[in-house]
Amino acid sequence: MPYERQGRVFGFAQSVEQAASPLTAFLISPIAQFVFVPFMTDGAGARTIGGWFGTGSDRGLALVFMLTGIVGLVGTGLALRSRPYQRLSHRYVEGPALTAALRRPGGN
Repeated sequence: MPYERQGRVFGFAQSVEQAASPLTAFLISPIAQFVFVPFMTDGAGARTIGGWFGTGSDRGLALVFMLTGIVGLVGTGLALRSRPYQRLSHRYVEGPALTAALRRPGGN
């Protein structure tokens, strides 16, 4: 990607990330409060994994962090295997060699 376009692309990506942060906080807090905290306080989760993970409201939030971390790792793994990422990675590796070949006199 040309350098003059990279700033726009990275700036847009950062804007999207910053806009998503409050949205995810507003979405995950009710889910944590009404699903995961009761699940790990006196629900089936406390009985099933409470001995290993602990019980209580703080363990419900810890479970949320664990699950979102796992989802993030799986998403990253899938993204790294995607065709667009493979093409981008291939172009990145071949970019300097291709640029050097084009800069040589008579290079194509």
